[in-house]
Amino acid sequence: MENPSLTLKIELLGQLLEELNYLGNEPEEIEFIDEEFDDVLAAATELKGVVLDELEEYFNHAKRNNEPIYLPYKIIQRDLRNAKF
Repeated sequence: MENPSLTLKIELLGQLLEELNYLGNEPEEIEFIDEEFDDVLAAATELKGVVLDELEEYFNHAKRNNEPIYLPYKIIQRDLRNAKF
């Protein structure tokens, strides 16, 4: 079963990662870009931790209550654990 709050956080994390990709390829105003990149990276790293914690809580709750899980969350959890940012 999908959790709307968790899905929203995952989507926000995806948007932050897209912003990092954009900033990493932007050649103009390097000093400004570096500062903004660092800010976005810090936000993405923090949100990654929040999402991983909430995914763990989601899976524990589903297991305790014998509820089905939303399979894409397992894939996202695995990918986030392996992500280096």
